[in-house]
Parts: sequence; C-alpha cells; structure tokens
Amino acid sequence: MVVDTISDFLLSNNYTKKFIAIDFGLKHIGIAISDPSNIISIPYGTFSEKLLFENIGEIITNENIHGIIIGKPYHLDGSISKMVTNVEKFSQDLENIVSCPIFFIDERLSSKAYKSIRKSEKTNIHEKSSLSKGESFNDTMDTLMSMKPDVLIIRDKNNFSPMEIGKRSKIPVINAGDGTNEHPTQALLDYCVIREIFKKKKIKIGICGDIKHSRVAHSNIKLLSKLGYEIHIIAPSYFLDRKDLKKINNKIIFQKNLNSLKELDILMMLRVQKERIPKGAKNMMSSFKKDFCLQNKHLLNKPYLMHPGPVNRNIEISDDVLDNYPKSLILKQVEMGVFLRMACLQYILK
Repeated sequence: MVVDTISDFLLSNNYTKKFIAIDFGLKHIGIAISDPSNIISIPYGTFSEKLLFENIGEIITNENIHGIIIGKPYHLDGSISKMVTNVEKFSQDLENIVSCPIFFIDERLSSKAYKSIRKSEKTNIHEKSSLSKGESFNDTMDTLMSMKPDVLIIRDKNNFSPMEIGKRSKIPVINAGDGTNEHPTQALLDYCVIREIFKKKKIKIGICGDIKHSRVAHSNIKLLSKLGYEIHIIAPSYFLDRKDLKKINNKIIFQKNLNSLKELDILMMLRVQKERIPKGAKNMMSSFKKDFCLQNKHLLNKPYLMHPGPVNRNIEISDDVLDNYPKSLILKQVEMGVFLRMACLQYILK
C-alpha cells in the first residue's frame, strides 16, 4: 500500500511504530531505521537495489518495522525530476515485495528549511555545481570563487583538492572530506567527545577496520597522535599500510584481531569503504565480516564505543552491540558534529 501522508498513520498508532527511511541515490540506496518514538534514526547501511530487494523482508521482520518512508526529490519549483520518476518505479517494485505501508515525503522541504535557517543567520548558500553536467572541478571552483563567498566547504572524491583550492584562493576553505586522505572536522568532533569524558587523561584508543581507505582514520590518527594518546590499530593486512602509518606515529601498536582489547579505553570502529574496494573483492568482505565484526565477546573490558557512521550492520558492528551496548558514543558523535561545525564556521566568519 502506497500512501501520500504519514500523519494519520502515526496518530492512529500513538507515534510508537518504527520506520525505515530510504534515501534513493544514483548508485546506492541508503536506509536508516527510526526508534519507536520517531525522534531519532540510526543509519543501517547502503545497498544496491537488487541487494535491498533481497534483504528488505528480513530487515522488516528483524527490526519490527511498521512502515517505509521514501523521499521524492522534486525540483525546488515543484516540477518532477528524473529521480522522482526513478523513485516512483522503485516504490512500485517495492510494493510487490513488502506488506507494510509506504509513505512519500517531499524532499524539497529539507532544502527549503535549511535555506530558511541559513537565511536567518544572514548566510547565503550555493549548493549546486555543474560537475554532474561535465564541468571540470577547477572550473566549478573558479565559478564559485568569483561569487566571493565568505567560506568554501568542499567534499571531493580526489585527495588534496580542498588544499589545492585553498592555495589558489584567499577565501577560507573547510575540508569536508577529500578522497581517502582526510576528514578534519570528524577528527575534531571525535576529540571533543573523548575530551568531554576523559578530560586531560591520556588514554588508549583503538581504531579498527578499513584503515587504508578511511579519511576519518587518517585524520584521527594524526590528531590523536599529536595530542599524545596511545594509538592501537586493529585491521587485516588488506586494509592496512603500516609503512605510511609509521610515518605519522612510529609508536603505533598494531593488533591482528579483536580478541585482546583489555587495555583499551575507547574502541573506534570504521565504516568499510565498499565504494573504494576493488570490484570482485567479495572474499575480502566476507573475510572481514567473519574476523572483524564487533561482537559482545570482544567488549568484556567495556571500552567506550565510537563509529563515524553510517554503520554497515553485521559487517563492522553486530546488531546486538549496536542496539544494546551501554557505552556507545555513536549518537553523541552525531550531536557533537553539529556544534563542532557551527564552531568552525563561527571561528572562520568572526
């Protein structure tokens, strides 16, 4: 059953039902699952359309889902985009598989609300580029810089591109993630979460997972090493470049598995970067899932648990740990991310 409004359904169920929210992308489909109060949602993972259709029934049963919410990305003037047409076809196919109701929301609302908030802060946002139409990255940046913005926030698939733009321009640049290289604001917010709990104590921090492809790992290792923390790296050889890490910190301690975490105060799990792993590397993924998916048996010493999100459930962290582990800081990281990035903008624009 496809429905266009969700309010009556929520009201009739006293707002106590869990939902799956689906973000339909060009290449991948992301899903998140709400809590029963519908106040927060937790990233669940990304799927191809085929893989999602194969697993959606099991997810609905295991998570006790009562409805599916899908966004329709209309153009801001209300006209139908090609993506809306794709979403509608996807929804029709999905309806043939599931029995719970499917609701649509107008995704323009999030963009409009965001622009409204920024307008109230007297900030103009240029969100779209012409990269998707064939324009080069440098030409797009030249166009943006000619508008004389107060700040450029750049996320790009290529390593070092924000730094290259920073060298060419007097406009402040915030690196929101460049390829496999760096994600500075994520490292800063992670440090803020750690500092809030441990104050100035120099603790032992384990970082586990796809180190090789993770910009979050690289920024955290650099920052936390500089601040004097003891860093433990837990990863299989195929997700690791020891030589490069030793250049950052030659005192890094390497561990081969999750079975000896008794010394750690914090364990930071990482997202497996599926999009950066060579095609045909299914053996790599199945091997990682078997040997490095975090289970309760690995947490007997009760370290605090962190993850930058989104989490690939039952690949990096088991359902039981993600849903029930009492010392998880994952949602605290999300909350801190808002304040940290506000602080960065305030510092740059003051």
